[in-house]
Amino acid sequence: MRSLDDQKNIASLDSSRVYDSVLSFGDQFDQAWKESASLSLSDSYRDVKNIVLCGMGGSALGAHVIKTLYEEKFSVPFSIVNGYDIPNEVNDKTLIVLSSYSGETEEVIACAEQAMERQTKIVGIATGGRLAALLREFSYPAYIFEPKHNPSGQPRMGLGYSLGFLLRLFQNLGMISLKDNEIESVSTLAKKLSEQYGLEISETKNPAKMLAKKLEKKQVVVVASEFLRGNAHVLANQINENAKQFACFFAIPELNHHLIEGLRF
Repeated sequence: MRSLDDQKNIASLDSSRVYDSVLSFGDQFDQAWKESASLSLSDSYRDVKNIVLCGMGGSALGAHVIKTLYEEKFSVPFSIVNGYDIPNEVNDKTLIVLSSYSGETEEVIACAEQAMERQTKIVGIATGGRLAALLREFSYPAYIFEPKHNPSGQPRMGLGYSLGFLLRLFQNLGMISLKDNEIESVSTLAKKLSEQYGLEISETKNPAKMLAKKLEKKQVVVVASEFLRGNAHVLANQINENAKQFACFFAIPELNHHLIEGLRF
């Protein structure tokens, strides 16, 4: 691996500006949190019996984080569909969240059609595409946004948009409670971490660069406690897609019942 302090070389390898998207996480979150405040939801959306989010890859990452982080606070079951079909139990008392960054994800469009047939409570998030057109045509509440803080254009690098929107949605529905200082701390912490782990910080003082060196040519197994399963999912996803390197994740205590035995040998 070449020196991670060679910024010119790194810039030449990052023509899609993934690093700039990483630095813009806080701005993404702020934009989504503020813009989705105007989302209009009828009272029927607050009387649902379960929540199902339909999304693939990067478009579902925010849901994985929130589901595991707030699992004990949700008063209704919350599931995530990464495929073409919504569960059999979905009905008119179900909140369906359709998430497709591009708006062209075929699995999400398929789920949308099924959700409409069952007369579910639908809300969506997209930058455009067929999903945005469908949501507008049938006047479903939706957050259709301009991804001005994601120069890479990659859905997985737009995590701040997903998190900001979903947290606002669930707070507006009374499913979770967030304080103003908690929201403000997101962008503040994101800025602090970008300074601490940025390209300008040398390898000898940069934990991110030191870790990257150790992970070179390694198969990465991410381990997390239960409430951080979503974060582990995000990290493994980013290593797979951004570094083009194998990664998977396991949660404690489940891994104690099988993974430990496999690793012994």
